[in-house]
Amino acid sequence: MMSRFRKLRGGIDALKASEWNALVDEVRRLSNLKVVTPLEMIKTSGATTLRMLPGLVGGGDWFLARLHDDGPGAPGNYTDQRYWVVERIITNTGEADTTDLTFADDPSDAARWVTATNLEEVLSESHLLPDNDNYPVVVFKDMDASPIPRYYFSSLGDLDDPAVPETPGVVPANASDDAEDGDTWDRENPAGGKDGVVLMLHTRTVFHDGADQELHGFFRSLTFDHMGRLTDVSAETEYLINDPDACP
Repeated sequence: MMSRFRKLRGGIDALKASEWNALVDEVRRLSNLKVVTPLEMIKTSGATTLRMLPGLVGGGDWFLARLHDDGPGAPGNYTDQRYWVVERIITNTGEADTTDLTFADDPSDAARWVTATNLEEVLSESHLLPDNDNYPVVVFKDMDASPIPRYYFSSLGDLDDPAVPETPGVVPANASDDAEDGDTWDRENPAGGKDGVVLMLHTRTVFHDGADQELHGFFRSLTFDHMGRLTDVSAETEYLINDPDACP
């Protein structure tokens, strides 16, 4: 333990008192040095080294991952905005830098399996993204007040949803068909495991002022994906509303 210079002893004055005291103050300051993420302090017998945490070198607090229906040890899937994710690595080996990238789960012992929250589903507490099908996400790491690592990503899913069902309800063949359609759709519990919905929207009405004297309607099909986003609008389809009978 170094002490501040107090008085001259034995006529030796290699350092001025002020210089010695300044040196002692600097050593004391450095001895109290603390580091926080993303740095860590490595103390060895030869030296003390500051370095960037290995998992953060070159990548920052994020990593490429894919959704998985079960975490390590098969603890079971979540039903809300949380997902199990597994870290991915780039598997290209020496191709040109223009080659399309290929990916695989990181097979090393250091691969991260974590619970990550989808920010797009926090309000609805839904769980609508596909699991265990190589669905990729970029996962960000942060620390809570404990501090404990927390992970999150943001994804709305695929715009082109192949699981969209046919419309609940059909366009009536005739306007006189006043039977109510009892089909329903709930995003949290879609019928038949379907994720999206197709709605048929009446767009205009036309009276054929000719020999047939018929009343016709037109509709478009509007396709919404599992997150309620409009993904497709069809061309108009014409249908018959009313075919009047001749007056007696």
